[in-house]
Amino acid sequence: MAIKLFGFTLGKQDIVQVQSPDQPSFTLPSEAMDDGAVTITSNPYYGTYVDLEGAVRNELELITRYREMANHPELEMAIDDIVNEAITHDVTGRTVNIVLDKLKQPETVKKKIIEEFETVLKMLNFGNLSDDLFKRWYIDGRIYYHVVVDESNPKEGIQELRYIDPRKIRKVRELVKGRDPKTGANIIQSIAEYYVYSDKGTTTQTYSASVNAGLRIAPDSIINVNSGLMALCR
Repeated sequence: MAIKLFGFTLGKQDIVQVQSPDQPSFTLPSEAMDDGAVTITSNPYYGTYVDLEGAVRNELELITRYREMANHPELEMAIDDIVNEAITHDVTGRTVNIVLDKLKQPETVKKKIIEEFETVLKMLNFGNLSDDLFKRWYIDGRIYYHVVVDESNPKEGIQELRYIDPRKIRKVRELVKGRDPKTGANIIQSIAEYYVYSDKGTTTQTYSASVNAGLRIAPDSIINVNSGLMALCR
């Protein structure tokens, strides 16, 4: 049965998108290791649960510690210098621009891309809040947005971008493995990705036993931008 909870998908009936790997392997592709997702494994015989607090407790405490460190005067001045060097304004007041000179697409497609780019900048109020947005991303090391669309008329496109506290949301990658009859190795058969949002689970250190304790959200409706630097001990 299809479930839709604060998410939208294109061409899918369920919020959990199940994909089969292009080539059989016992490990994930390289690009899947750099998005900060929690990887869990499930099979027909054993149930696997996600402890939102236990699995990400160190990361949650790390984000909180980063924010506390940023309040110290010396670090705050250093961060402000970095933000001022990263975000610059030209004579017209613009901070970013999109260049499509090397994009091999018709001019009509390029025009639509530029129009949507300007629309997103207006939604983020980037001209006035670019420094604050970059500072928030720099301190936390990641930033999340909920893409709000009109489900009754999705052709109208994105209606709003709402900021999500990174301590309240986490990407989950669920693997289904099977045994290779020739080698006996465990081969990844399918990969399902989704986001789990938990409001009270991230502000209190109560035990959360399963994924059902959080709200599942379709990957299409979440924008996730991380620094690309993930802890090696995960």
